[in-house]
Amino acid sequence: MPKDLNIDFEKESYTEYLWFVEGFTEYMAMIITVKANLFTHDLIGKKIANSLSKLTFLGSKRSSLAEASKTAWIKYYRQDENFLNSSVSYYDGGYALALYSDLVSVRNNKRVYEVFNGLLEKRFYDFNDLEKEFRKIGVENLHDLVYKPANNIINYLEDFLNIELIDKGRPYYGLIVDNGKIVFVEDSSPADKSGLMPNDQIIAVNGINKKMEFEGRAMLLISRGGEIKEIEVREGVNPGHKVKVEGGEIVKKLFNGNIIGISDIDLI
Repeated sequence: MPKDLNIDFEKESYTEYLWFVEGFTEYMAMIITVKANLFTHDLIGKKIANSLSKLTFLGSKRSSLAEASKTAWIKYYRQDENFLNSSVSYYDGGYALALYSDLVSVRNNKRVYEVFNGLLEKRFYDFNDLEKEFRKIGVENLHDLVYKPANNIINYLEDFLNIELIDKGRPYYGLIVDNGKIVFVEDSSPADKSGLMPNDQIIAVNGINKKMEFEGRAMLLISRGGEIKEIEVREGVNPGHKVKVEGGEIVKKLFNGNIIGISDIDLI
């Protein structure tokens, strides 16, 4: 158990290591199902792509995995529509870090679960203990991976995976819309600069009651807090959030075959 985790059943307990105790165990759950032939290569690819997609948003550039773990009670467990702008999931980040660590370990003829084996004799552990065990499987840069912005993990994974942001550079507004309701507005996007906000209900697009789609320029009639407003939003350049992944040779060795996957996230 992490040394900084002082469990108190009367109030929240804080630790910097949720990326490990939650994110890594989620990865291990996938590995177990893979070994049992219950997880197809398509599902593996999509799971990886979806996790990496979350690491492309501004929150992952503003928060480290250690910070995301420490602030879980005030951010992750109380997520609002701005979460992707302000923080990152220690599940997604921890999962991606576990994948990277396992790929490094396979390259060194080891496996990531050897870290868990090395901690068995310790009732409590801290970062120095983790760093020692990770070095045994070939991961020499754990401090940077845990304490620097979480999006850096994508850069390290590019040594093993072909990672493509298939929407990067395309025109976009910076919105996620669900049934006409704006559920996310990316910071500094055209939608953000135009004044659009989460929970705005789109009534009409360019005077027509239709699904929000990219049109280069749109005049939106929205309902906000019982008031009707008209807001114009113009196109911008998508920084890239829709991830496509394909495995390299070590990935094929790890999963006994090639993987390919595309994330589900789409911004208009």
